[in-house]
Amino acid sequence: MNRQIFRFSHRVLVLFVGAISISAPTFAKDLAPKVAFPKFALPKAVAKTPPIPVLTVLPPAAKRFQPLRVPLFVQSPAWIVVDVDSGRVLASRNPHQRMFPASTTKTMMALTALAHADLDESVVIGANPPKTGEQSAYLVQGERFVLRDLLRAALIKSANDSCVAVAEAVGGSVPNFAKMMNAESRKVGARDSHWMNPHGLHDPNHYTTPYDLAQIARAAMKYSFFNQTVSTRVTSIHGNAKLGGDRVLENKNRLLWEWSDCDGVKTGYTRQAGRCLVASATQIVRDANGETRPWRLIAVVMKSPDTWGESANLLINAFAHFQPTTVVKNGQSFAPLNVKNGATTVVPIASRALEVPLRTGERVTQKPHFLNLQAPIRRGQRVGEVEISDGLHPIARLSLVAQNDVPVSVVARVVPNAPFAPTDKTLFLAATGVAALGLALLLWRRARLISGSSHVQKPL
Repeated sequence: MNRQIFRFSHRVLVLFVGAISISAPTFAKDLAPKVAFPKFALPKAVAKTPPIPVLTVLPPAAKRFQPLRVPLFVQSPAWIVVDVDSGRVLASRNPHQRMFPASTTKTMMALTALAHADLDESVVIGANPPKTGEQSAYLVQGERFVLRDLLRAALIKSANDSCVAVAEAVGGSVPNFAKMMNAESRKVGARDSHWMNPHGLHDPNHYTTPYDLAQIARAAMKYSFFNQTVSTRVTSIHGNAKLGGDRVLENKNRLLWEWSDCDGVKTGYTRQAGRCLVASATQIVRDANGETRPWRLIAVVMKSPDTWGESANLLINAFAHFQPTTVVKNGQSFAPLNVKNGATTVVPIASRALEVPLRTGERVTQKPHFLNLQAPIRRGQRVGEVEISDGLHPIARLSLVAQNDVPVSVVARVVPNAPFAPTDKTLFLAATGVAALGLALLLWRRARLISGSSHVQKPL
């Protein structure tokens, strides 16, 4: 009798464990928040896109100059056009070629200062800034400024002495500030650059690329002060006893004076670098729902025979042949992920909506990539990214964050180094199943006992 009971119990236990092993992966999924996955499928990409025709005349927005002529062809040996929001490269030529940047260096200087200093910090001019050559704000040793005014002088008037004053105030010295610039440059993805000074006066070891300058400008544009400053045509800061009441700062970017869409960024010229320009422009676009929003592009041309016309050519044609298109919706959900030692799964969602400029008929695909996740996970924590591709190359990326918290499971808390840590619901169901099996065995045994006793003959 005991042997039969044992065999029956063994078969029931094997069947139960098999059922648990098959269905266990779905238990964790059941614990995740209920999500309505949108039917959002992106069409496939096309390999070829039509060539961009060129325009001939830039519509003038001011009468300060003769009408600006846009050349039929861009002769700059290295240039790029980039969408500010997504970072997509819309067009380029030799975008990673190392070039001398001249005063476009000042975008990197400003980004470093904004990342490490307070704009209202008081700065006393030392002995070195007045000795700096070429373009100058005519600083005098002992003068006192707030940092924001020195940055205005550097970005609007392209004053080299102001750059040195900023470098000494923020970094302690020009060499140390240059190290900070190089570290900040790598942080924003500008890895083919090397900075020796904050102003761009020629140094053979001071170089960058069109791609890097675009990434630096994109990073700096996250600061409202930078955007307001590089779009300013003319302003003033305080003067001194030698200069008089005010220093007038007039922007050298001619596009700001002639094209109402233009809103930055920085000019540059040295004999070795030639003429360089980081230019930005913004247009208002309307979506299918009738809502309007700004769309901003950056064009970088280096060693150009005509920085104004060639930059205008690139920006105007990019606006004409691309259209911002929503490729990832705000809060868009992706399939739940298992989390090591987690009590449940996590649902990745898009951190924000992502728009990417596309040509007419161009199609893109989504491909999520996830981090190696381990509990605990906090809601809003970065869990991966979604890559947007044109079918041949990645064109944009967007962070994915956790929609829900994921605490550490009971098993992981009890046995932290266990090679397998099921979710709390899996553990609960397994324990419930074992208890149910035990109860079934007890009932079966009792039924057998009752059945056996019914066959016992009663005495006469």
